[in-house]
Amino acid sequence: MALLFTVVLLAVTTYFLLGSIPLLILKHDNPMDSRFVRSFYITYFRLALLAALAATISFAFAGKPAGSSQ
Repeated sequence: MALLFTVVLLAVTTYFLLGSIPLLILKHDNPMDSRFVRSFYITYFRLALLAALAATISFAFAGKPAGSSQ
């Protein structure tokens, strides 16, 4: 599961990097564009947070259990 969530986190980050480049280059003249850009970033941050939390939890469960003597 840890590997799966790591791949999900990388996929979300790649999507953001590839999707944000055109948003930085193109002109945004009307207010609808700014709403789209804002929602794009908010969506990315939420997805990245969820993927990072899932990856962190799965890595924690993949480790040795607490209290093991070895």
